[in-house]
Amino acid sequence: MLAQLNVLGALGIPPPCCRLPSGVPNHRIYNPPAGWDRRARRVHSLETVLNRLLAVSFYLEARLWPVEFAFDHTQKIDTFAYEDCPMSAIPQRGGKPYLREEFVLWYEENRIGVAIMDQEQRSPLGQLRGFAKGFRHLVACLGEKLQLLVATGSESRHRLYCRFVHHAAVMKLSLPEFAIRIEPYQVRSATKSLQLIPLVNSGELATSQPHSSSNAIKTHKHNPRPQ
Repeated sequence: MLAQLNVLGALGIPPPCCRLPSGVPNHRIYNPPAGWDRRARRVHSLETVLNRLLAVSFYLEARLWPVEFAFDHTQKIDTFAYEDCPMSAIPQRGGKPYLREEFVLWYEENRIGVAIMDQEQRSPLGQLRGFAKGFRHLVACLGEKLQLLVATGSESRHRLYCRFVHHAAVMKLSLPEFAIRIEPYQVRSATKSLQLIPLVNSGELATSQPHSSSNAIKTHKHNPRPQ
C-alpha cells in the first residue's frame, strides 16, 4: 500500500481514502509534496478513485519504456516551450496553460507523448473530441513529433476507442494539413493494480476489477510498447 501511495504522490494525484492501521498517524503513511492543495484530500467518488488507479497502472507500465516523465506542472509546460510552441497552443484553463491531468512523456528519440486516462463513466467519443480539441494546436506546432495516447483499463473500452479515433466528429477538429492521430493503449496491469488498495467510501469497503508500438504504439492486445 505504501508503494502505491508513493506512486500516487509522484504523479501529483491525491491518494484515495484508505483504511490505515490502528494507531498510525496519517502523516506517517503519506506525506504530500510541498505546495500540495490539501483540499484535494477530500473523499472521492469510486469512479474518480478508479480513474486515478488506472493512471498509476499506466505509469507502472510506461516507466519501463525509453521515456522520461514530466510530473511537475511547470516542467510539463516547459517541455513544449522548449520546442518553441507558443503558450497559446497549450490547453488552457482560466486563460493559463493547464496540463495537470495529462501525462507528459519525453521519448529518447526526441519525441513528446501526451496521455490521458479513460474515464469509464464518460463517452469515448466525447473524450476523444475533447482531447483532440485541446491539443490540435500543439499537433500543428509539433506534427509527427507529438504522440497522443488514451489509456484504457479494459478490452471493451479499448475496442470502442479503436473504433472512434477515426470518427468524423474527431477528425474534423484537425487544423488544415495537420491531421490529429490519437492512439488507444490498453493497460495490461490495470486489473492487478486496481485490486491492491482497499477503497473506503461512506464506511463501506469497495472493490473493483476492471478487465484488463515501433514508431507508434499499436492498438492490438499483445504487449504494446513504443519504439
